[in-house]
Amino acid sequence: PDGNYILNAVVSTTDVVGNPISQSNSITLKVDTQVATVTLSVNIPSYKNNTAKKSDLIWVLAEFSKVMISSPKISITGVVSNISMIKMDTTGSPFLPGSVWEYKFDASSISSTTNISVVATDTSGNYYSNPNDSITLKIDDTAPTVKSFEMIDNNTLSIQFSEAVFSNLSIQTTSLVNTDFNATINS
Repeated sequence: PDGNYILNAVVSTTDVVGNPISQSNSITLKVDTQVATVTLSVNIPSYKNNTAKKSDLIWVLAEFSKVMISSPKISITGVVSNISMIKMDTTGSPFLPGSVWEYKFDASSISSTTNISVVATDTSGNYYSNPNDSITLKIDDTAPTVKSFEMIDNNTLSIQFSEAVFSNLSIQTTSLVNTDFNATINS
């Protein structure tokens, strides 16, 4: 089982001319078989539902529950495979040194969707690999269209878009001022 164990050793022998030696020593061994967990995230706001524009710079963070001995490897379907991540400076943060890693890439390298996953080894030699701990990104470079545009009453204008525009909703009631958008109403 995992834990700290004390190993006591006694060495008793003689040298080539017959001088006896006997010496004891003890060391503490730490047994750790627990595989780290990881939280993957990207710099896309949650309301965008992991959807980026081709012009975005994507910043992937991997936050491990344990310190990694060497650079975790990241794979981004159709972009890179098994590429080293960069260790983030965690000085002054609550994270352990060597537990937070990053990788940046241009969204223009994604065709329509991509899957991001990582593999790593912790300081005890436990290998982390879980394809279910991944992020799927989508690319959307299609401008939204106006599905409906109508006056509800003298003070209320209703606009429905083909996709989310002001938040993660395509239909939304919100207060807008005339500096939020331009509209021309022809009569």
